[in-house]
Amino acid sequence: MPELARVANKYADRVGFISFLDDYQSNREGARKIVDSAEMPESFIMIDVYTKELHIFLHELDSGYIPTSFIFDGKMQVWSDQLVGIESGLLDSLFDELLAR
Repeated sequence: MPELARVANKYADRVGFISFLDDYQSNREGARKIVDSAEMPESFIMIDVYTKELHIFLHELDSGYIPTSFIFDGKMQVWSDQLVGIESGLLDSLFDELLAR
């Protein structure tokens, strides 16, 4: 989470971050505490995964891992392979490449 927060803040003016939570309804307060403690930017959005449309969308991605990150371009096309865990510096290079397009 700290690496994701660092990158989310660095690119907050050009990149949106959305977190899909499978326990958001039952653990909204806990999720909010994690996001607040990581100092995520205000542009960071949390969404409950248990809506029909979102469940279908995420099922199509079928990552099999939690947490998993995906990078989408401006047309909502998956731009990167799934990222299971985040290595320091990896997101910087991926976002720099995508934003250079």
